[in-house]
Amino acid sequence: MDKVDTSKAWKQRLLRTHVSLGLLVSFVMYISVFFGVFAIFIPYIQVWEKPSRHIGSLSHTHIDYEKMIEQVLDDPTFPKNNLLITLPGTMNESALKVSHRFAAPLYFNPLSGEKMRDEGKQSYLAEFLNELHYGKMLNFDKEWFGVIGSFFGRFLFGFSAVGVMSVVLSGVILIMIFSYKKSFKTPRALFSTLHVKIFTWTFLPFLMIVLSGAFMNLSLISALPMAKLISGGKESRIDAIIGPVLFPKDEVHEPFNESAPMLPIAHLMELAQKVDARIAFQTIRLINWSDKTAQVEFKGYDPYKPFLNGGVFNKPSVILSAVDGTLITHQNVLERSWSVFFAEATFFLHFLFGVDVISRICVALLMMASALALACGVLLWLEKEAKKFHEALPFYHWMSKIALSIMVGVLPATALLFVLQWLLPFEIHDRLLWQKGLFYNAWLATLFWAFYRLDSYRASKEFLILGGALFIGASLLHLFHQGIVLAHGIFGWDLALMGFGSLLVYVGLKLPKKAENIPLLWRKKEESV
Repeated sequence: MDKVDTSKAWKQRLLRTHVSLGLLVSFVMYISVFFGVFAIFIPYIQVWEKPSRHIGSLSHTHIDYEKMIEQVLDDPTFPKNNLLITLPGTMNESALKVSHRFAAPLYFNPLSGEKMRDEGKQSYLAEFLNELHYGKMLNFDKEWFGVIGSFFGRFLFGFSAVGVMSVVLSGVILIMIFSYKKSFKTPRALFSTLHVKIFTWTFLPFLMIVLSGAFMNLSLISALPMAKLISGGKESRIDAIIGPVLFPKDEVHEPFNESAPMLPIAHLMELAQKVDARIAFQTIRLINWSDKTAQVEFKGYDPYKPFLNGGVFNKPSVILSAVDGTLITHQNVLERSWSVFFAEATFFLHFLFGVDVISRICVALLMMASALALACGVLLWLEKEAKKFHEALPFYHWMSKIALSIMVGVLPATALLFVLQWLLPFEIHDRLLWQKGLFYNAWLATLFWAFYRLDSYRASKEFLILGGALFIGASLLHLFHQGIVLAHGIFGWDLALMGFGSLLVYVGLKLPKKAENIPLLWRKKEESV
């Protein structure tokens, strides 16, 4: 009998721990997952948001690199050695970028070879969505409150990710020791079924993605104290300690100061492709260009070895002589240490380097399902805590209003961001500040509306319809300004916004007028089957 009581008490404690910790981290993790879905499509959003990127594509071997390099070399303010060319198509970028560590990058149209006017911070939608994903809510790095807010946000999101891993593991144990029955008879049973069933199918990939995110976020936050600890107080940058392992320095070749004719870069690329045809080249580095010792380094991604390359730390490369095209060095994917592979795999899980749009859609659907499961968990707790007045009218916990604003109110607020991207003139002063400010004010307004509207269910339907209408409006505004642009998935993102918006409007209109009638939808489906 004592063993039975002990086992029962242990199960109850585990359940209470799961519920309590889940409530602490669910809201933060929902925000991270929600904006993480948009972060998955950053390569497409970053070209959709900028008018200068609405250009066609061209094969890398047909680009006139010399025309653009001459313009860079003629610029007296731009460094001449170790120029880094980022090829079009890298992370879906349509422009060709020439950069140097000591100068602002230059952007060129690969079709015409002309220099492009980059919008810069005037168009920052994709990066802002990514910052919201990992907790950098305030991006005022020159102000003390911005630095503190950014650190606190990343700290909160990082530890919330750790907490979510504990919640997921405890949830898996609870599923194993309790027999959960599938039922849609009441809202409480519906939320319980969806919460359990969805996470049963998605918990493993969700756990891996959250683990990689927690590792990256907390490692960045703890970089300064760890560097001090490892170096005995001598170093404040972790790069100085781990850099030689992750980023080994290349051998420095001093120029002879003797000019020599260079082979065309497109021809050198063809030679490099013959050395290793599996590499999809992403960058070109020009070393001692126009000198007798000139070299050209091609780096890229080997799609046949995912998780191990193409990200930040491990890129296979081919280095040729720019004078005669002879091979100097060839580094393939597997010539690095295990620590590099570990770091690369961690970043790959989160950034999806080199992944096509179909795979990104699959991951996005997985994360959307996980966000729905998180929301159902919160709704389940709210249903359990609800009090009924005269056994008829339910009164929910005050946290229900916050949950409504965070989990549903974020939809119209985010949709407004996309509308403002094409509604605000690009020439307006402090355009980014206006865009961010209106977004935060719109999100805060949903909280006020949630408290004003006594019927939270009705407010949630209104948020769904409004958010859907704004997403559709953002797509139509873009089509009105730029027309249909088929290259680089730009029109595809228009269709995605329109489809997502239509889905939200459909759900908002399809849901019954009263919340207690929601389970009837599932009952009708079961009866029809």
